[in-house]
Amino acid sequence: MKGAVYSPWKARSTLHGLPQSTVSRPTTTTLAWLPMEGRGRCDRAPAQHGRRDPLSSPHHRRPLSIEESRLPSPPSPHMAGEPIATVPSGPDSAAEADRLLALAELELSAGRLRAARRHALRAARLYPISPCAPVVATAANVLLADASSHHAVLLLPEPDDPEASPLSTSELRRHFKSLVKSLRVGLDAATAAAYLFVVAAADEAVGRATEAYEVLTAPAPGTFWTACAGCRLLHEFERKDHKFLTKTVEEAYRGVDCGDGGLFGAVVVRNDEVVVSYHNMVLKHTDPTAHAEVTAIREACKKLGKIELSDCEIYASYEPCPMCFGAVHLSRIKRLVYGAKGEATIAIDLQCTTLL
Repeated sequence: MKGAVYSPWKARSTLHGLPQSTVSRPTTTTLAWLPMEGRGRCDRAPAQHGRRDPLSSPHHRRPLSIEESRLPSPPSPHMAGEPIATVPSGPDSAAEADRLLALAELELSAGRLRAARRHALRAARLYPISPCAPVVATAANVLLADASSHHAVLLLPEPDDPEASPLSTSELRRHFKSLVKSLRVGLDAATAAAYLFVVAAADEAVGRATEAYEVLTAPAPGTFWTACAGCRLLHEFERKDHKFLTKTVEEAYRGVDCGDGGLFGAVVVRNDEVVVSYHNMVLKHTDPTAHAEVTAIREACKKLGKIELSDCEIYASYEPCPMCFGAVHLSRIKRLVYGAKGEATIAIDLQCTTLL
């Protein structure tokens, strides 16, 4: 029967890929693993019914950021933010929580994830030991997260650097396992039989989280391809060096825009830090030897105050000419990395000659 359950939110395209700004925040105390808007650690809700908001107190301690905490709090099926003992529980609370969970089930059957989450949060506040309420709210958060953001699907903050994760690989693995556990912990046989759409929502949330985790932990390819606008050729670069090779291309285009010379750039690097970055200066200095690599080596020697650059590396946008190879050899640079090969250099040089 489980496999035959209809999943309405899968058929409703408007519920997928929602921007984070459109995800409404509930007005109740949140759960430990129910961060609003898919943004990692949870916040307390504003005070209601005359209760003072603890965040408004000047003595309230600032919540830890993801860098400070390094890992979100472990998932729990109980309420977080207030002591459980202070929340009234009893037959009446349990009955009301069951009624709210039944409403959440109806909302899930209609594909209304936000309404289902709202009922689940109310049920968890009334009856903190409810095993099903946290599952509903967590599944709703995962399904409402921006599908294009793998970190949002895993209820993690979006990193500033798209190529870097706020967590290490081991921490990300623990986070993923905890998230999956929080989507499974309250679904025993009896609960699954009573809440079929809750089970379907949890299954889909686990599937999305698994897919996002696999993407984030998959090893990056060793190379990448890019197209040259001048010679119309595709070039393959090693990914480990693309950071500085990209700077050489930017420098080359800057030189053409300024009219200083051809479409060539070079960067001298020491200890993964850029020492100098220069483009072709042939036209600007009226010097046929002022190639990008030669100019970069000259300026690096001046800046470092030495003629031997054995602790440096040089990156060039194109394969250096014999003169530039000689300059690299004489300066004792330990490593040379260049992008396009000599054939592309000839093609782009002819192109730039006509442009300049």
